[in-house]
Amino acid sequence: MNMQDKSQLEELIKETVKRIEAKEGRSRSRTADEQLRFEHATRLNIDYDYNVLQ
Repeated sequence: MNMQDKSQLEELIKETVKRIEAKEGRSRSRTADEQLRFEHATRLNIDYDYNVLQ
C-alpha cells in the first residue's frame, strides 16, 4: 500500500466513523477508551475489506 492509498484509507475511516456516529439513534456517550475501541474496530473492518478487494 503506497502513501496515497494509506491517506485515502485514513480519510475513509474518519468519514465512516463520523457517519456511523451521526446515524446512531441515541446520543452515545463513549469514554475515551470506548471511543478508541470503536475506531479500532471500524479500522479493522475497513482494512479487511480493502485487503480482500485487492
